[in-house]
Amino acid sequence: MTVSEIMTRKVTSCRPESTLATVASLMWSENIGSVVVVDSRGSPVGIVTDRDIAMSSFLNHRSLWDLAAEDVIRGQVLLTCRPEDSAEMAVEIMRAHEVRRLPVVDGKGHLSGILSLGDLVSAAEPGMGRKKPALPLHALDPAFRAVFAHHASAQD
Repeated sequence: MTVSEIMTRKVTSCRPESTLATVASLMWSENIGSVVVVDSRGSPVGIVTDRDIAMSSFLNHRSLWDLAAEDVIRGQVLLTCRPEDSAEMAVEIMRAHEVRRLPVVDGKGHLSGILSLGDLVSAAEPGMGRKKPALPLHALDPAFRAVFAHHASAQD
C-alpha cells in the first residue's frame, strides 16, 4: 500500500509570517490539530500544532497576535514522505522520529497531502470497499509506542 492511497489530500496550510492567532483560527474552523507551513513555492517548511501554539504563547509570555508560525518552526527539522512511498516506510519514519504526521510532497517538493497516524489507523481497519485491512494494525504498534512513549514514562 502506498502513501497516496491513504493520505489526506485536503491540507490546511499557512505562510511563515501568519500569526498564531490566524493559525489557531484555521485549526478551529477546519477542526484540525495541525497546519502545515509552506513557503512561496508551496513547499512545506514546518508544521504548527495546537500544542505548539499554546506552549509558544505561554513560554514567550506573548499573545497569539504577536507570534508567527515562523517563530514556532524555527529550528524544526521537517520530515516528509512522497505519494509513492510505502505506508510501512512512512510508519518507520514516524517511529524513528516520534512524529504523528508527515507532509506528503510531490516530485517538485510541493505539498500534496498529509499522512497522519489517524490515516494509518483508518487504513488498518476493514472498510472503503476492502474485505480485509489494507495495512495490518500490528504494523503500527512500533510507531505508536515511540510517539506515545513519553506518556508512559510520565506515569511511572
